[in-house]
Amino acid sequence: MPKIEKFYAYIAHEKEDPDDEGVTAFLMPAMGFKREQWMPMVGADEARMKSLKQKAQEIANTTGQKITLAEFSIRTDLETIEPLQCDSLCIRFMNKGCCTEREDGICDSPDMYREIGDVADALNDRLVE
Repeated sequence: MPKIEKFYAYIAHEKEDPDDEGVTAFLMPAMGFKREQWMPMVGADEARMKSLKQKAQEIANTTGQKITLAEFSIRTDLETIEPLQCDSLCIRFMNKGCCTEREDGICDSPDMYREIGDVADALNDRLVE
């Protein structure tokens, strides 16, 4: 993929105050535990954004708000998040924050983060009994 130099967003304007803006989003079917999730109408591909124009029009018609397709072209990298090397299952499957303070990214408190393994072990123990 090419480096993202431009970013596009459909912006909704509040009826009472046109300077009060927000990113437009719509509900779509979700995967996982929720039946629906919000999909913000943002992206780095102008053609993709133009393909969402009909959805933006539907939202404008439903809400009575003006919606603008905006292009943002000044990029400032604020932070780069590196992947952790932690082998603790909670990081990958339970979405918990890692407490590691080691520079190599390896968990310094692995015993605190074994919930999935503990549950699996407990279930195994019950099956064996």
